[in-house]
Amino acid sequence: MKKIVSIILVLTLCLGLTSAMADTMGLGMISSISASSATTEKDGSIQVNTSVVAVTLDADGKIATILIDVQQSPKIAVTVAGEVADMAEADGRSKMEKGDDYAMRAASPIGKELNEQIVALQDWCIGKTVEEVVANFATDADAQAGCTITVDDIFGALSEAAASAK
Repeated sequence: MKKIVSIILVLTLCLGLTSAMADTMGLGMISSISASSATTEKDGSIQVNTSVVAVTLDADGKIATILIDVQQSPKIAVTVAGEVADMAEADGRSKMEKGDDYAMRAASPIGKELNEQIVALQDWCIGKTVEEVVANFATDADAQAGCTITVDDIFGALSEAAASAK
């Protein structure tokens, strides 16, 4: 997690240095936990996803640069007694770093891997305000043609990033 945040901060700084002096930069992160209950027949599980967004806003509050990534913990199996039964071997790479190894393409209704969809989302966000992004994403044909992943946590992190932009 520290690695991805550091990379995003460095990239944001580098991108920000090439932006106009009026531009502001911010970083936002939203974590969500998914869990399933254990039963006598099978273990439950817990997994954490952290969406990270670094953004540069221009003087008009429009997105000049944006970097999005998601860090996903390994699934942790938990017994009905609340004990950790098994913890999958951790792959410390973020979803963007995994690229084709994330293996979402076959399940994607648009045939794109997760990292490709995030790049399409980033490209679609450029030139829009955060409010425009959040309000229009679900109904914009161009946005939906490039990105069909769940974006709630990403947009939450984007809103935090914009609020922290200084």
